Amino acid sequence: MKILKIILIFLLPLNSFCQEIVSGIVISKSDKLPIPGVIIQEKGTQNGCLTNMSGEFILSVKDLNSTIVFSFVGFEPKEIELKGRDRIEVILRESCNIDWFDYSQWSFSLMSGIFSTPIGGQIDLPPPPIKSFPVLKSSIGYQSNFKKNSLLVGNIGLYHLFESCDFNSGIIFSLKNLKFQDEFKSTTAGLETNLNFNKLGLIVGISRLKIEKNDLQYRLGPTLGFRLYPKKPLWLGLSGKISFYKNYKEINFNLERDFKKFGSFIRFNNISTFNELTFGLSKTFNHHEKKNNSRK
Repeated sequence: MKILKIILIFLLPLNSFCQEIVSGIVISKSDKLPIPGVIIQEKGTQNGCLTNMSGEFILSVKDLNSTIVFSFVGFEPKEIELKGRDRIEVILRESCNIDWFDYSQWSFSLMSGIFSTPIGGQIDLPPPPIKSFPVLKSSIGYQSNFKKNSLLVGNIGLYHLFESCDFNSGIIFSLKNLKFQDEFKSTTAGLETNLNFNKLGLIVGISRLKIEKNDLQYRLGPTLGFRLYPKKPLWLGLSGKISFYKNYKEINFNLERDFKKFGSFIRFNNISTFNELTFGLSKTFNHHEKKNNSRK
């Protein structure tokens, strides 16, 4: 019996000596900064610890093939298999709450072109909301000198398709009718896809240009563009796109800045001999509650 007790005395501490040590650091995906206070636990055991102020940790585990769980408020939980490693770097991604405020907005704009179409306006209207359906928006704008120059532009599109914290997309159909003096008249129909990432948007589409001369001429070509989202310190948004046709190019640029009570924008449009630089002021109104989507 005494021999059995002696054996047990030596075996009991052996369990603690069999523990392996894992160390590492936990950082945020967005800013690459360390995260203090992250809860770390070996899955299926009571072994756990917290990261220190530098985001570093030291954890005792049963073996180096365990699965470690990392969790922190405001971030998505993450599980990592050690696979024999005794030091790891863990990147946690922020959980997000997606709010599309444009779901409930309509706006009216006053516009003035300095070269050919000095008087104009635009209205943006979202149709009545449909539950669990992407945001549907439409707009129509008109500029003219009430003589020989006029520019009519209409758009309708589905926005915020395939939404996530890092990506969403939209499909927009546009129709444009231009009359410039007696020398150039055209109609453009286009279908575009907007691919929107965190810091950059890409525009890819196809357009058909109809030039009204003695004989109607149709041209089909690709549309390529980009969008930069407003950010500190200027909060300026910039977008541009070019449509390529045989013997023609159509260029569009838009610079915008929102203030507390109104928005402002500058637009440039060029095709053939027509050039227009338009300045505009807009007022936005809300008539529905915001659309809220959460991803846990």
